[in-house]
Amino acid sequence: MDFKILKIYAGWFDIQFFEGLAIDNSDYMGCDAPRLLINGLNNLLKMDSEKEWLLWQGEPGGYIITLSRSNNMLTVEIFETRIYASDIEFYSGEELAQYVDEKIYSVSGDIKDIAGKFLSEFNKYSQGDMLQEYEGGWPFGFPAKKLRELQSLIAGDYVPKNDTVSQSEIDNPTFTDLAGISREIYDEIEYFYTIGKKYTRKRRCSHNAIYYYNRALELVPEPKERYKVATLIFTAIGENYYFGDMDEALNSFKEAYNSVGGQDNPLILLRLGQCYYNLDNMSEAREFLLRAYNMGGEKIFGDEEEFFLELIEDLIDGEINTNHK
Repeated sequence: MDFKILKIYAGWFDIQFFEGLAIDNSDYMGCDAPRLLINGLNNLLKMDSEKEWLLWQGEPGGYIITLSRSNNMLTVEIFETRIYASDIEFYSGEELAQYVDEKIYSVSGDIKDIAGKFLSEFNKYSQGDMLQEYEGGWPFGFPAKKLRELQSLIAGDYVPKNDTVSQSEIDNPTFTDLAGISREIYDEIEYFYTIGKKYTRKRRCSHNAIYYYNRALELVPEPKERYKVATLIFTAIGENYYFGDMDEALNSFKEAYNSVGGQDNPLILLRLGQCYYNLDNMSEAREFLLRAYNMGGEKIFGDEEEFFLELIEDLIDGEINTNHK
């Protein structure tokens, strides 16, 4: 096997397994296939699974890759699929088997030897100009943690860390109340949330962002409303829906409002008021817009249409007059 990363550019990730077999992956549907490839190798080396299924998702078609372990041997197989990649659930594991078509490649060898070839090629992009090329061309970022884990597994010095993440390891203050949960789950929440942010566009609805925020939210322990990160994610989902689906936006901001700190967050109050206005509930709209004003002042209305503030001028004047009596 002669694995190479051929090109990373503008949301495309092109690889080859031998000369004449190049396959590409697009970020269009939000599939970070390179990270899934490295993670699949890690799972096999840790004996967490015997077979990994991956979709290398092009536009419109794609390739399905399987990694199978038997004792110390690894078999890599690549299949064509004529189904549109956008119709395939790319995180569905063995369910990908139903989309397999013609096998176009198969190679077997020592699992550490083959894993080492993947590691060596990815590590070329770990620093300097090559890292900039990777992160500039691929929106999901470089899978540094997964590659360090792979390197330890190949070297035979992998030591599982404490199963839970500690307070001192958490840099993002919004994530601090996740201390004590599984390290693997914490890393996935952080990863999916970060990708959601990368797909978010100001004052636009991004369904890819919503997808990844929901992936992060699914992993937050129950009851979700007890965690600050859930408030943050519900708000981010609502912010995307606000520019695309007002009913879904209202539902998301309600969830954010009912989560820790939500009732004191002026942005959440503002968006609830705006959602209610756009859904013709003027009474609720005015109530939440006034509460947003009382929490955040005129500044919170700075980027919004002027009529939202004008809508509550009489209520603001009424409060001022009452306070001066």
